Amino acid sequence: GGIISAAVWTWWFRHIDRYERQPVGLVVTGFIWGATAATFTIAVPANGAVGSLYSKIFGQVWAQDWHAGLSAPFVEETAKGIGIVVLLALAPRLVRTATDGLLLGAFIGLGFQTSEDFLYSIAGATQGFGAHQTDGLLGSIATRTYSDIVSHPLFTALFCAGVIYLIGTPAQPRRIGRGLALIVAPILIHGVWDSMLAIAGGSSSLVFVIMIGDIVFAFTALWIAFVWAHPRESH
Repeated sequence: GGIISAAVWTWWFRHIDRYERQPVGLVVTGFIWGATAATFTIAVPANGAVGSLYSKIFGQVWAQDWHAGLSAPFVEETAKGIGIVVLLALAPRLVRTATDGLLLGAFIGLGFQTSEDFLYSIAGATQGFGAHQTDGLLGSIATRTYSDIVSHPLFTALFCAGVIYLIGTPAQPRRIGRGLALIVAPILIHGVWDSMLAIAGGSSSLVFVIMIGDIVFAFTALWIAFVWAHPRESH
């Protein structure tokens, strides 16, 4: 499932990267950051620590409902967003505009999503003490394919474009308002996506409404980000 999602996102982002195509080496570096450092060095231990704090402060039941939506968006977007700062430091003449942030951010997110899908697949295959591993694995793949509709490539594309606007470059004047908007948007989208069941209070119809609304908002935000970035990149 993750491979299919990654292939679709890769095709689309490379398709729109038509003005000044990023070198493959830089794209791969971003992907590796997302798949390794952002996932295993930062996100996994930090999410575990935040979850433990929530359980101790608010109780196990509350933490079970809200941990994902109130931990992952902040921890994971920050972990992945550090990647664009690293790439900017490594290649300042290549990472210049918000469009570069969108494109490279998407591949950082793809790397993170690939590792996350792998971890969920392992968890699915080993649930029930390893019994019915094939059923667990197939169920996990189906769930991740479904959830990958709105996932890390989109979140990180927005976040990294926001970071570029906040930092500014010789080719991209600093735009603090746009930067903050593009950083807050994916955190909000991610938080709602991970908290749908808790927000809906168990109502399946309300979960569906929230999901559709979040998808529409997510792709609208991505479209706005490209509209904002297009004039500078084409110039």
